[in-house]
Amino acid sequence: MSVLFSNSAATILSAGAGNAATSITVADGSVFPVITGSDYFYLTLEVDSDPELKEIVKCTARSGNTLTIVRGQDNTSARTFSTADKAQLRLTAAGLNDVATQADTDTTYSVQDGELSENNFTNADHTKLDGIEASANNYSHPSAHAISFITGLQTALDGKVDDSQVLTNVPSGALFTDTNTTYSVQDGELSQNNFTNADHTKLDGIEASANNYSHPSAHAISFITGLQTALDGKVDDSQVLTNVPSGALFTDTNTTYSVQDGELSQNNFTNADHTKLDGIAASANNYVLPSNIKTQSIVTTAPSSGTGFADGHVWYVVA
Repeated sequence: MSVLFSNSAATILSAGAGNAATSITVADGSVFPVITGSDYFYLTLEVDSDPELKEIVKCTARSGNTLTIVRGQDNTSARTFSTADKAQLRLTAAGLNDVATQADTDTTYSVQDGELSENNFTNADHTKLDGIEASANNYSHPSAHAISFITGLQTALDGKVDDSQVLTNVPSGALFTDTNTTYSVQDGELSQNNFTNADHTKLDGIEASANNYSHPSAHAISFITGLQTALDGKVDDSQVLTNVPSGALFTDTNTTYSVQDGELSQNNFTNADHTKLDGIAASANNYVLPSNIKTQSIVTTAPSSGTGFADGHVWYVVA
């Protein structure tokens, strides 16, 4: 924020202004300084017919011939002005006091070794310095290094052959004789079979601690948890009075009961229902065996290979 001045800046009002007006219009605003930011200048307004009637205002903005002003500056009071009254940029006490206050108070130091630099340390310089690592240098990697610069390189090269160790350059189409040495195989040493990439891939596909187990074609009853107990609960021929002859007829001896609330169902419980119920195991559900489960059979004698065998079929032998 700075106070501005301009030599011989004088014009007249092109329209009257009341004592509360915050802007005035002059005949030629270009005679006054260009205002940017918070800069300003002091303007003296004077009644043309009476030089004693004047007011000092602060002009804070100018747009063409229109001036934005703050009234009653430098111990003067706001008053009414008319067209053709004077508007001039004069030297005022307020302007001079502002200049003194705004004077450059920077101290200029002489530059000694280890002290300030003659070049200003700008924000850009500070940002650049922040981006530099502590103890950084101006090192540039060379385009090439000597062999000795690479650790172990000379030793590695010494173990290789060069042209002086090769009898001649190999001609196009030359054939080479296999000079590989065959070693005998001892326990814990090399294998006679080459370990190929395919072998490595196969080994990667084998689980740790894998074995060569093959599932047997049949199991004893004792191998199936709970099977013997389940069989013990079933009847056999010794528990049936007689074999039922083919074509035998049975007389219906069912008793018909009247139906009371909380008693029998109104639907008859038929022989067919009884037979169906007998065929349902205790705690049975409506489970359907998935189609991808292998078939199984329980037999008293293990079958031989051939007829009756199917891939994945498991036989359980009842001893």
